[in-house]
Amino acid sequence: MGDFLLYMGCMSPYRRPNIVTTTKNILDKCGVDYDLLSDEPCCGGFLFRTGQLEAAKERVRKNFEYFKSKGVERIVTFCPGCYRAFTCDYPSVEPSFDIEVIHISQTLKELIDSGKLVFKNPIPQRVTYHDPCHLARHCGIYDEPREVIKAIPEVEFFDLVRSREDAKCCGAGGGVMSAYRENTQRASEKRINDVLRQEGKILVTTCPFCNFSLAGAAERMRADIEVLDLPEIVWRAIK
Repeated sequence: MGDFLLYMGCMSPYRRPNIVTTTKNILDKCGVDYDLLSDEPCCGGFLFRTGQLEAAKERVRKNFEYFKSKGVERIVTFCPGCYRAFTCDYPSVEPSFDIEVIHISQTLKELIDSGKLVFKNPIPQRVTYHDPCHLARHCGIYDEPREVIKAIPEVEFFDLVRSREDAKCCGAGGGVMSAYRENTQRASEKRINDVLRQEGKILVTTCPFCNFSLAGAAERMRADIEVLDLPEIVWRAIK
């Protein structure tokens, strides 16, 4: 195995493939040795979130056995939903779950700190960050994404009025986007309005569901805002 398994998840490869592409480009450029699974299983997070607990528990046990059979010791994931499942749900079902799991924002911060990730292209824009619910309130990861963005030359970073523990939801999580799309659209449009009121030009998040929801809102509203995932803005600054 390489340094870690890069876990795709369900959303990024099919609905937001540029997140996958830019992440792989960054890791390759930094000389990181990572592995991919051609038959990657779903993490089961949606089963937990939609109350299908017995199916979720069975998924945990099967996945843990599968990862062990592949020699996986460390997982890096794009999706906060996957991250929450692996770090919170899996140990509650399988106490022996001992695979280290980190989010891509933490990996990017590690690469900056080690000197492997060096920015060369300035981005002279007002940039803000949207805290995904699963990554932030659920798992307590607030600083690493912000530190990565602030490391990009000439970025004018600002926090939204509602941010960190008090951040608004994009509306896409917990199965809401699938079952109650109108609610998702209203929530995401409110978030875009927050960015507009503070004259932001680039809205960065680090969740494929937030990215999909917020980008859709910006397009519907014809807002002069670019919605990017964290690897996308990082790649723009180093390619």
